[in-house]
Amino acid sequence: MAERPARIRYLTIFSEKPEALAVYYGQRFGFTEMARADSGDVSLTDGAIRLAIVRLRDSLGEVQMTPGLHHLGVDVESIEVVKARFRRLCPRGVLVPERGSQRGEVRLYDPECNPIGLSVRSFGLSGDPETPGRLRLVTIDALDPAALADFYAGVFGFSAVPNPLAHRQGARPDCSLSDGHIMITFRDYYGVTAGPSPRYGVSSCIIQPLGSTVANGERDPDGNSVTLTSGISLERGASWRA
Repeated sequence: MAERPARIRYLTIFSEKPEALAVYYGQRFGFTEMARADSGDVSLTDGAIRLAIVRLRDSLGEVQMTPGLHHLGVDVESIEVVKARFRRLCPRGVLVPERGSQRGEVRLYDPECNPIGLSVRSFGLSGDPETPGRLRLVTIDALDPAALADFYAGVFGFSAVPNPLAHRQGARPDCSLSDGHIMITFRDYYGVTAGPSPRYGVSSCIIQPLGSTVANGERDPDGNSVTLTSGISLERGASWRA
């Protein structure tokens, strides 16, 4: 029997005002509340992903403790299989248990130290795992986009999305993968596409808003870039378009 494809089903945002941010994502993008914690954390869902808005506080103990997009979570069929692939690629890589009720079961760190949550329980989501969601693209600003793309493809089986603009992007062109639903783009932190104020790690996301109105460049109340743009192919192996 074929292994169930890995799928991005979790995204964390650190915020000093989770409640206000939760209201925004509900009104603008149609997310509904899934859970909340005494700490002030709020989890939302569109049925396909869990959007965890975590109150920024010292007790989190994270390596990166700044407001904004923080890390992804991947729903997998077997954590042990993923761990074995990870160990083959990164023999000295870090694997630790996740902490907190609104996360996965295990966390690993990619070669540029970005955390990735793993869950065999779909991060508490129910329903059809093939349900289409509003999260369409996640961007990670990286020092070596190609190396990170190779890692995510090797560990999770995400498929390459060809980039016809690579020849314009210098020595380290952007690289994109797809889990079949969401595109993940690795962008050169020092390259032209990262803009004047790059954010190392998970830097931006694209979410389908409610209705037909699209305001390119829109940011949420915390300043995170969340706007849908046109022409993104999400099928495995499809061509990248801008």
